Amino acid sequence: MAASASSRAPDYRINWTAGQTKLPLVFSVLSDADTTLVVNDAQGNWICDDDSGNGALNPSITIANPVSGQYDVWVGTFQSGPAQKATLNVSELYSQ
Repeated sequence: MAASASSRAPDYRINWTAGQTKLPLVFSVLSDADTTLVVNDAQGNWICDDDSGNGALNPSITIANPVSGQYDVWVGTFQSGPAQKATLNVSELYSQ
């Protein structure tokens, strides 16, 4: 996917069903660009990150006790400019 600088509609809409083991829900981005990550969780909370993922410029968000529901996700770039290639990863284990 190409990361955009701004967007009203989410880049991804994930409908999540929480398991009984209460594993975390981890959103992370891999890109050569300085990317950002915004998640609006199933309870309406906004969570943002810039550089907490693997690599110096990759974002990661871990939700410790995710509830079932819709998670809206935006991937962007830290600076304005042309769209950049990026990969969104969603895991119950770890940041990619």
